[in-house]
Amino acid sequence: MKQRRNILAMMFAVLFVIACTGIAPAEEVMKIENADQLIEFGRLVNEEEKTTLDAVLVNDIDLTGVEWSSIGMVKPFTAYGTQEQELPGAYNGTFDGAGHTIRGLEITPAGVVNGWYGRAAGLFGVTGVDAVIKNVTVEHADIQLRDMDGHVSAGAIAGLNQGMILDCTVLGGVFSTTEDSGAIVGQNAAGVITNCVVTSVDRVAGYNAGGIAGQNQGKVTGCTVKGLLEISGDNGAGGVAGYNESEITDCTAEQIGTIDGEYAGGVVGDDYGGTIRNCAAVRGKNVNSYFTGGVVGQSYGGTITNCVANGIDKISGFSAGGVAGYSYGAQFTNCAARNIGEVTGKDDIGGIIGWNEDGRITSCLADGIGKISGSGDVGGVAGYSNGKEAAVTNCAVIGIAEIAGKNVGGVVGHNNGGTITNALLFKKETEAQGTTLLGAAHEGGVLGNLAGGEPNVFQITNSRYPSNLFFTNYEDKPIGNVDLDLGELQEQYNVASYDVTENAALLPAIVALIEQGVSVTVKKGSPYPLDVTTLPGMSGDVTFAWSSENESVANVTPSDGPFVTLTGMELGTAKVTCVISGKIEAELSCAVKVVEAAPDPDPDPNPNPDPGTDPNPVWQKDSSNCASLPGAAFVLTLFALPFVKRKK
Repeated sequence: MKQRRNILAMMFAVLFVIACTGIAPAEEVMKIENADQLIEFGRLVNEEEKTTLDAVLVNDIDLTGVEWSSIGMVKPFTAYGTQEQELPGAYNGTFDGAGHTIRGLEITPAGVVNGWYGRAAGLFGVTGVDAVIKNVTVEHADIQLRDMDGHVSAGAIAGLNQGMILDCTVLGGVFSTTEDSGAIVGQNAAGVITNCVVTSVDRVAGYNAGGIAGQNQGKVTGCTVKGLLEISGDNGAGGVAGYNESEITDCTAEQIGTIDGEYAGGVVGDDYGGTIRNCAAVRGKNVNSYFTGGVVGQSYGGTITNCVANGIDKISGFSAGGVAGYSYGAQFTNCAARNIGEVTGKDDIGGIIGWNEDGRITSCLADGIGKISGSGDVGGVAGYSNGKEAAVTNCAVIGIAEIAGKNVGGVVGHNNGGTITNALLFKKETEAQGTTLLGAAHEGGVLGNLAGGEPNVFQITNSRYPSNLFFTNYEDKPIGNVDLDLGELQEQYNVASYDVTENAALLPAIVALIEQGVSVTVKKGSPYPLDVTTLPGMSGDVTFAWSSENESVANVTPSDGPFVTLTGMELGTAKVTCVISGKIEAELSCAVKVVEAAPDPDPDPNPNPDPGTDPNPVWQKDSSNCASLPGAAFVLTLFALPFVKRKK
């Protein structure tokens, strides 16, 4: 009897605590098997305010013909603060797609819900700070709200996201709205989007439009956009995000048809003080806008690191660059524009940046651009570089067929302040003729025109151009025109040409490009060439040592030299390492996955010329956490460059 009384007392105590504290047992997870149950889940969240209700899909869901109402909304409240504030009515539970697919999502104006400073539409309208949406695929969604009045943000997964969106996929569809439009989310407001994939979407359009997010104020990491036909933004348009003021890392936009906006970029259209790191735009067709770049259209005070545009047919705009169209106080480091058909436009055009205003361009590379042209200032690295803080340092231009404009320079077209240090224009060993310079006003092997500002601001040191440049309209000069009295400061302009036949002696190398990648998938039995590309004259001054942690899975032969062959031996994974010694000291690692050589049921319309592997993977220094960045580049810098007097 005494024991029974004790048990009853304990039960009463537990009930008393629940009554006093409001703590109740957690709600059960709702299992969703069909469209009716998914609709009911939305009703419970929106109408009964069960905003923390968890759910899991147990089947694929077909919403064809369903008039969908977005799940989660912002209900009226008085205090509008930061993007991290809790929004009443937003969904704050966990929704697990469990690998299942939702097909036929269509949203009309009736399915749009109240958002934050506007309205929102998607599978979820508004997700709050505690929301987790994961492991779900949305296929062939149709969200076309361009004709609505007011600001509407829309995406297949969510219109506005404050929570976490993990491992989600959008396959096909059309997304068009009046404000922020993205295939995953319209506006990412302090939320996190990780490892999401967008494939074969027809169109994304809005004020800001992006393959993943229209506007990013949170974090986007490890996402891939492939085969999106058109991205169109009234303001910003980008392969990953239309507008960014926060962080985007380890993302790739591949095979994008057309990106068009006021500010358009292969990764981000309009960047305002954000961070873009380890991102790539690969094998695109056409990027066009007022400020246009292979990676970012414009960056106002942002930090862009280890990013690349590779294999884009055409980049065009008022100011256009292989990496960025316009930089205001931004930092571009270890970035590259490679294998671009043409960078062209009206005014300031550059192989890396079109218009550089008080920005810093460091250890960047323009490689294999067919033509850089415009009617204004045009250069291999920057068209126009202006301001005391403007700096071009440790940059190289390789294999550019023609640079044409008004003021034309192998490195910078027109410099109106700042410095140019250790800048080099190279020819490739296979080229009989170097770059053709075609300047209507001035042509210079390094700089087209030097004018304005204070003389002591200008310093052009340790910069070179090859002796086989073709000067179309003017004589061979390192600086085409000096439009100020340098006086005794003339000696600071340490620039000259070099004889391309004496590279080994001159060692005019500041950059080594590592072309392979941090993550490679190869088919069993298929050989794949790996190479470390160095600039002319470096072959005798660096050594390469290759190794595989598991040779029974991935074998590398030979074990030394810049050119080796990787062969998938057995199924599994292995780490391949290249140790570089000499003028460059680095250890580069690559994760290799060997898969079965099965036929591809859905062949790529633009197949990789090396059938055994992913296209153009990238080596990255200390790549312990490997993320696939097809087409990116890693730039290694040598800071010592001996000055060689120009031959008479």
